[in-house]
This record gives sequence, structure tokens and C-alpha cells, in this order.
Amino acid sequence: WLPAGPAREQAEAPPSLASLESLSEAQAPVAAAGPVSIESLDLDAGLFFFKGNRALYLKLFDNFQRSQPALLAQLQQGFADGDRELAQRSAHTLRGMAGTLGAKPLADAASRLESDLKAGGDLVTASAVLMQVEQCLAMLQDEAEPVRRALQD
Repeated sequence: WLPAGPAREQAEAPPSLASLESLSEAQAPVAAAGPVSIESLDLDAGLFFFKGNRALYLKLFDNFQRSQPALLAQLQQGFADGDRELAQRSAHTLRGMAGTLGAKPLADAASRLESDLKAGGDLVTASAVLMQVEQCLAMLQDEAEPVRRALQD
């Protein structure tokens, strides 16, 4: 989609050290405070997506934490009712939200589930992937407090 030539080469070139040094502190990406061991989440990747805005990241993380039980229930209901479309749509939503936050294990599991459902795979077989999604969500829920602490430091 990008034109060939100097404009494309310039767009793909990594930023120079001088251009990074000229960023104001508010514009510069901010890494997580201190060494944080959070297995279910790559906090630095999530913060990079939000350009280091910890407050915005934390707000969306908390919104995700509040909304994920309903989304999981919707996904499980799709399986229980044999409603492949509902399950696929729920897995897609979950994948996108998890990816935005840097929850790679959850995003990967939700992506596999979405792909399996899209390909017309057996719901019984896909339920094994659903269990992985549930495990990833539970782990992320268990690690919510360390995430909040890391963002507030």
C-alpha cells in the first residue's frame, strides 16, 4: 500500500538517537517501573502501545478486568448453545483486547480459538482451546494487583 521510493524508506527507517533525545518526557514511551515479573502480560509492550501513558493503560486494564467475566460468559454460552458465530465473535473481541494490553498468552489462545471456530472445527475439539483461554484469563486476573502496583510506582 505504500509507494516505493524515498518516502517509504524514510517511513521504515528507525528513529535516530537525536530524534529520540528530542522527545519531551511526556511523549517518550515509559517502561514499567522496576523489575516486574508478570507472566500473563508484557507490560512494556502494552505501555508502548499506549505511548507510555500509564494512567490510560491502567484505565483500560481495569475496564478489561471488569468486562472480561461477561465476555467469558458470552464465549462459554456460545459453546453451550452451539452458537459458533457468538463464540467466534467473543474470541475475536477477547483477542483484540488482550493484544492491546500486551497479554500475549491470552491473545494467542483467543486467536487459536477464533481460527478454529472460523475454520469450522469441531466445538468439542475447540473446547480444549477454550480451556486455555480460561486459564489465561484466570492467570491475568490473579496478576491484576501486581500490574496495578507496577503502573502506580
